[in-house]
Parts: sequence; structure tokens; C-alpha cells
Amino acid sequence: MFLFGYFFIANSLNRNQENVKEHSFMVFLKSLEKLELEDVEKLKLGEVCESQILDYKEQLLDDNKLLEEVSAFANTQGGFLIFGVKETGRGGYPQEILGISKSQINKERMEQIILGNIQPRLNVKIKEIEHQDPSKAIIVVQVPNSYLKPHMHGRYNKFYKRYEFEALPMTEIEVSDAYRRRFAGYQEVKSYISMLLGKREFMTITPPPIIGQIVVIPTIINRMIDTSSAKEFDWMMNLDLMPKYDIYMPSHPTPSSNGIKCQFLDKNEIVRIRLEVHRNGCIHYFSYFGESYQEKMLFLYHIFCVKLLYTLQFASTLYQRYNYYGDVNVTCNLLGTKNSWLPSFGIFSELRGSSPSQVDSINISREYSTNVVQSKYECITSGIMDDIFNSYGLWKCPLFDDEGNLKESMLRS
Repeated sequence: MFLFGYFFIANSLNRNQENVKEHSFMVFLKSLEKLELEDVEKLKLGEVCESQILDYKEQLLDDNKLLEEVSAFANTQGGFLIFGVKETGRGGYPQEILGISKSQINKERMEQIILGNIQPRLNVKIKEIEHQDPSKAIIVVQVPNSYLKPHMHGRYNKFYKRYEFEALPMTEIEVSDAYRRRFAGYQEVKSYISMLLGKREFMTITPPPIIGQIVVIPTIINRMIDTSSAKEFDWMMNLDLMPKYDIYMPSHPTPSSNGIKCQFLDKNEIVRIRLEVHRNGCIHYFSYFGESYQEKMLFLYHIFCVKLLYTLQFASTLYQRYNYYGDVNVTCNLLGTKNSWLPSFGIFSELRGSSPSQVDSINISREYSTNVVQSKYECITSGIMDDIFNSYGLWKCPLFDDEGNLKESMLRS
């Protein structure tokens, strides 16, 4: 899914200035699983300096220092620890990519140290990258921007955060504020989703067909996206989404009050499709999924299913570009479903046993890590579609097998 092979810096750092402002930038535009030595070498070529989300280490750390660094990343913005890289100086960029002797590397032990000694438990991803010297490797540790912060170093019973390129103990006030933000965050996300789903500004067709909305939002709400430049969103028009069944982007992005929007309006200026990306990273997809057939309202579930698959893939790409890889809430909402039917013609003949929906609306909400959204988007969609089918008296959506894999041939037959 992630075909980008390079990184970029959103705002370059001027190393000659004494007062350097904090800038947000991306480290990699590849998923961790696909990283290779050339991707680390590009950090050297681009002189990408350490930051709140990036730290270089020439050697592996002892257990306690590793716990300090990982918990500090999780308590700040998340980020990457890259071992086997010599930097130009504190806060500097890679000078040499020396690698770590493979005899010193034990990924499993590193994972267990982190899992067993940071509270609440923290799941990190660790990638071993082959070095030019076959006896060496680079280790990349990806730490999420956790919604469960603050995380405590269990051996020291202390909390750490990143400040000026290092892990420092948090003050009592900082710890208290982190707890407050954690518990307030759940309600904030819930309220934000309710606000979006409650809007009626697009629902202008009379009588209304089935209205479908898909919301994907980080469980940590912060300003994430800079909307001051149109070029920032050119990548959206070149998405490689699966399956190759339908279009996803209604139009080129334009500014909106929330962030940016792409939409399709018919000749009556009625919004038929809208995709909006908010500055806080929220993705809101809206469209109509009802069609009248032989005096019945049909829910075009196969189209909704494809749009959900696309939205999850789009979300993975978006969050990776902005270095968010914490948890997200995925909410699907269908309005106007009462007395609607599932199609029972053509390739969908097996749905003749369905019954009309008895509920006015269907709302399904789940939480996943971005890692799961990236790698298991078909399985996520399968589970949500099964829940929708339950409202029509059926157990499963026939577009997926028992393992949650899409039967793409059904869409094309």
C-alpha cells in the first residue's frame, strides 16, 4: 500500500540560527516492515536531524536506559529510535551508518523488556535492517504516540518525556496533566464523532435514500495537519487503493473550515459525495448508498464496503505521512435503513434469505491501532460488514471469506 520511497521535511531546519523553532516532519514514508538500508542512508543524505520524534544511537542501550527512551517517546509524540547510526553531535544528523554487531542483537528480548517494564503496557514495533556488512544490522524501534500516556518506567517508578533531544523525568504537574488528558480524550473523541454524525448539511435529497458516513479519527485529538499549502495534498490524487473497483477522491482538495474537502455535487448543487480531512487528523466520508428497485429501497452494501476499504487505506497513508501511529476510532453510520433490503439479484442471489432492516439507523464503532488498520483493513471491514448484515437477519457479509479476506472476484463477476 505504501509505495513512497523517500522522506521529506515539511519545514527545513536552519542550523545556523541560534533559536531554532520546533518543526514537525516525517521520518519515513514507508511502513516499518518495508524499510531497507537505503531508507536509513537517505536520512544521512538529507541531513535529517534528531527531533522530538527521532533519535540516533551509535550503540544499543542498557535495559534501564532503553526503558527511559521508549517511555519518553510514548509520553511525548511517539517516534523512532535508530540504533547503529553515529550522529554529527547532540541533536545532529547521521554522520556514519556503522551498524550493530548481530551477536549483540536480540529483538525478542528487547520487546520483552519493553512489554514487561513499562506501565501501562506499550506495544512497539522493532525492525532489523540488513547492513552492508553481513555481520551487522540497523535496529529501528517505532514507538507509538500512546493514548494511554503517561507511561511509567516500571523499574524506576518514574515518568519520562522527550525534551531537547533526550529523555528527562516529568514533573508532578506534567504527570497530572497527562492523566487528565488521557481521561478527557475519550469523551472529546466521542463528542467530536457525535457532532459530525449529527450534521444535516449534506442530507438534502427528499425523500432521503440511505446515508452512509465513515469517520476515522485519532484517539488523541491534536492539530496534526497544516492546510496552508495546496501542494501538501497533491499525493491524494495518486492513491493506490485496493480493490481496483471504483474511484475514491470525488475531486481535487480545496480548503474548508475544518481542513480540506473533496466533493462531488450534481447539477442541482446537491452534495452526493464528500471526503473531508480535518486538521486534527479526522477523516469524514459521506455518500448515499440507497437505490430504489421494484418499490424497495436497497442498501448498496457492496459500494459501502469498497468505500470503507478505501477509507481505511487512505487513513493509513495519511497518518503515516504525519507520523501518527497511535490508536484510531473507526465509526460507520447508516441512516434511513428502516424497511430497506439487501440486493438479491445478480451475484447477490444468495441474499434472498435476508429480511428488511427494522432499525432507522446502524452505528458501529471500533478502536484499532494504526498498525492494525494498515495491515488488517480487510479484516476490519469484514467485521463491520458482518455487524451490518446482522441488522438484515444474516450472519455474514458474503464478500469476505471466514478469515476476513475480500473475495474480489464477487465484485467483478
